[in-house]
Amino acid sequence: IIISKGIEYIGSLAFQSSNLKMIRIPNTIKNIGDNAFSPGNKHDQSIDWYVDDFKWLCTIVHHFSSYTIKNIYVNNVKLEGDIIISNGVPFISSIFNGFEWIKTLTIASSVSYITTYAFQNSKKMESVTFMEGVKRIGSVAFRNCTSLRNISLPNSLTCIDGGAFENCPALMDVQ
Repeated sequence: IIISKGIEYIGSLAFQSSNLKMIRIPNTIKNIGDNAFSPGNKHDQSIDWYVDDFKWLCTIVHHFSSYTIKNIYVNNVKLEGDIIISNGVPFISSIFNGFEWIKTLTIASSVSYITTYAFQNSKKMESVTFMEGVKRIGSVAFRNCTSLRNISLPNSLTCIDGGAFENCPALMDVQ
């Protein structure tokens, strides 16, 4: 499905129970209703996302939580390997939950909160660097990141919620 530029709102359940395999969403979208892209009672739905603005994507991803996001393309370039969440992103929701293509992650100072499930099950992730400004890491945000070896925490961090790094057996270096 390709959503046209200029569309600002997608209502609740708008595409429920569809067989989406790919979606291109413009950054003109300002609001997406609850379960707008819910697969209904279908299971094992995965979807490729195409967007023009990664910062924008980080703020709307929770509306697609029923789907497994297979790949993300920003300006038609697949995100993989070393990911940098740049300045301007205020928080990270569950956008990367289960993504297996992240190797290293750097989170910018504008991100104050990493929400619950944000990077859970990102099994190939090896290291995370949090820049000054990050204040809170939500519960189970990095749970089951089984290859995660090292993290660098900022002085600005005030809260690490329960289970944030649960079942990260390779984690040996916390700075």
